[in-house]
Amino acid sequence: MSSNTKPATGTVRLGLILTAVILLALIPPLTLLGVAIWRASAADRASASAQFLSQARTMSNMFASALQANIAVVSAVADAEGVAGGTLDRLHGISSFFAADIVDPSTNPAFPAVPAEAHGWAASNLFDIEPGEQARLAITLNAEGDPLTLVMDPRQLTRGLRIETRPDDDTLVAIVDGNGHIIARSRDEDRFIGARVPTWDALLAVGAPTGIFSAQLLDGDSITFAFSTIANTPGWVVVVGVPTAIFDARSREPWLFAIGGGVAAIIAGAGLALVIARRIVRPLGDLAAYAETTISGEPNTPPGRSLIAEYETLRHTLIDTQQRLVDRANSLAISEARFRAVARAGAVVTWRGSIDGNLLELDGWDDLSGLPGEPLLGHAWADSIHPDDRHYMRRLWHDCLRACAPLDAECRVATAEGEWLYVRIRGVCLLDSTGAPVEWAGTIEDIHTRKLREQRDYHLAFHDQLTGLPNRGLLKERLDDVMDATRQRGPGALLYVDLDHFKQANDSYGHATGDAILRIFSERLCSQLRASDMAARMGGDEFAVILSEIESPNDALFTAMRIIRSVSAPYDVDGTAIRIGAPIGITMIDGLQPAEILLRQADLALYEAKGAGRGHAIIYDPQLGRRFA
Repeated sequence: MSSNTKPATGTVRLGLILTAVILLALIPPLTLLGVAIWRASAADRASASAQFLSQARTMSNMFASALQANIAVVSAVADAEGVAGGTLDRLHGISSFFAADIVDPSTNPAFPAVPAEAHGWAASNLFDIEPGEQARLAITLNAEGDPLTLVMDPRQLTRGLRIETRPDDDTLVAIVDGNGHIIARSRDEDRFIGARVPTWDALLAVGAPTGIFSAQLLDGDSITFAFSTIANTPGWVVVVGVPTAIFDARSREPWLFAIGGGVAAIIAGAGLALVIARRIVRPLGDLAAYAETTISGEPNTPPGRSLIAEYETLRHTLIDTQQRLVDRANSLAISEARFRAVARAGAVVTWRGSIDGNLLELDGWDDLSGLPGEPLLGHAWADSIHPDDRHYMRRLWHDCLRACAPLDAECRVATAEGEWLYVRIRGVCLLDSTGAPVEWAGTIEDIHTRKLREQRDYHLAFHDQLTGLPNRGLLKERLDDVMDATRQRGPGALLYVDLDHFKQANDSYGHATGDAILRIFSERLCSQLRASDMAARMGGDEFAVILSEIESPNDALFTAMRIIRSVSAPYDVDGTAIRIGAPIGITMIDGLQPAEILLRQADLALYEAKGAGRGHAIIYDPQLGRRFA
């Protein structure tokens, strides 16, 4: 018997705990082993570095001795040829021995200066090392006080010094002059004589006559070099190089051994922990599976006994509570069925949601909207809400989730007929015994009839039944809003409009004609306004207009004249052309005057416009107010 239930969030499996304990126990010995290996590796590297540096010094001394021996041969030959008392053309023995040219030391500034002491000598760095030239060097001798300079191929001077390495040897040996140009090389000597070594700057950066450094070549390989300066030369050095991987191989082997041993120890410890955990966890898994089948109502048998006392206590407790859990589950099922039946009878949709906002269950939605509820589960529930209500509902739902506060909202949802249905959505957050939120539950109620009735009542209360325009009450509300907005968005204007000669037309042609004129007038008035503006019927033949967000009084005056032109055109009512005028009074809305004062000012401006004759619009000014006062 096994359990498929996933571990709860924030818990750790027993096997992992035992593995962690064993691994923690392995940390001290593995740490000590690592320190010991590190110290041994450091000692091996220091020893290898010392041997490598000793090899470079030995080769430097060998070359210095060989160079001194060759110079001694030159001096002996010079003495035998009678340099002291002869001429240069008698020194054929020296020239042929070294394949060198014998020249006057003063003919080239690259030649070394003549040593002061007898039989003294001095060497130059390579010269003539341009492309196509054969690199050469010069040796200047003071043979019995008679100086001479030998210009030769550098290989003639290093002959007798064997620096070649075996083909299978990765070591490279080179002799480099004081400018970094190769004098001799253990491999491919002919191709590299005179070439400048790419690691010369790194060698100089060491700042010592002998030392070790590592550098990366152009091909990406890392090489470790040991060098030593050759005595009695102008900065010549012997350089011995070997790939860094080979140089470090000896010090790396203990680490490889330690890593392998550590990995083996960790694997063995983890395996032991898993074996122990399995012996403990398997009975617990049987208990968990027994509990699951008990809750689901599947037939089961109690798990077997165990030698672990704590397990036996848990097993007996679980068996004793099985019947109580079954009884409670049955009671909850009956209660839920009763609630759903009552909800269906009252045409109420029930829903459940998670504490993170996902819709888990929607029962009765198809009866309410004619659409299936499954596509709305999760976060897709918002897709069924009217676009104008969607943002509000999402924000309200988010606030309720965060505060665990009751949800009570009205919105429109889509129906199968393609229409929008008004509903009321209510919900509460369910808490567990500790007060922590568990899930959400609530209802969705059809309130479409009530909302339509409320909208109709609202429209009747705040709109004129004849023209459909807002009435005086709604105009005052809108006027308050525009007055508040002028502080951020700029001024507005209030226009008072009166129908000139309307009373005569109404008395002459009847009330039906008068009503038709008022409706046509309202349509023409609204046609001259923006969507943000508002026209209202104040009563009788008086109308008002609110203009929002205008730049200057001239904008209000321009709109008023446009209205006058529109409403002054003849009215065709049952074949009769009737002319009606419309003077307009204007006052600016600056957010400083109350609504009653603004209405009074617009009325005074209208009175002034009537006195000025037909088709006039007057803007209120303080002088006008003082005159009427």
